[in-house]
Amino acid sequence: MSSRGGFRTRLVSTFIGLIAATVIILGAGAYLFVSSSIRGQLVDDAVQRTNFNLAVLAAEWLDGDPTAAEYVASPLADALALRGDVDVYVDFGDGDPFLSKPAFLTTLDLVSSDLTRIVAAGNIGREWVEVDGAPYLVTAGRRPPSGPDFYFFHPAADIETGLDRLLQALLAGGLVLLLVGAVTGNWVARQVLRPVGQASEAALEMASGDLSVRLDVASQDEFGAGADAFNRMAGSLEDTIARLEDARARDRRCVADV
Repeated sequence: MSSRGGFRTRLVSTFIGLIAATVIILGAGAYLFVSSSIRGQLVDDAVQRTNFNLAVLAAEWLDGDPTAAEYVASPLADALALRGDVDVYVDFGDGDPFLSKPAFLTTLDLVSSDLTRIVAAGNIGREWVEVDGAPYLVTAGRRPPSGPDFYFFHPAADIETGLDRLLQALLAGGLVLLLVGAVTGNWVARQVLRPVGQASEAALEMASGDLSVRLDVASQDEFGAGADAFNRMAGSLEDTIARLEDARARDRRCVADV
């Protein structure tokens, strides 16, 4: 009985392990795919908007080497402010930057030196940062040809919240699947091992002297073939024992006659 229980435990554990591996692979793949797609879309849109802001709007509406006051008075400041969902830090190189939020006062400390070098080279750069615990995508570039340098902060809190909820949903779904797998695996193990248990009980009954015990042949699979073979063996053994008993009875009568 313990061996059947041990085999059942191993069978259920294997079943659950396969489900767990499938859940982990599919869940991780789904999360990485969705995360990469959403973040990639945000990056593409942000880089395109940054390039348009610098190459078109800033080049048209800012003259010469503007100051922060001149930038605030320009149509560019109003145009960028109307977008609302993007915060702006403008470095004029004179120690008096423009910032749309006080939290961005230390922008050049928040971003990496690699990003500032990319901007200084006249290219569009990007990276992920955290400001006061909130995630942002920063895209930055220099108004051609000589500045100022613009740093655009695209909030990504909604994206991260959505991805966190997706992760929670995947984890909850994985736990449900594991629970269903445990119940299903236990049921499958019981169904698979039932013929084995019946065969063991029949063998014990036969060992105790009941030669009439037979197994039900309920299927045409390997278990059915095994049950049929057991029944034929039991029938053959019963016939053999019967013949031996008849022979012994004849011998007794012969001896009695003598």
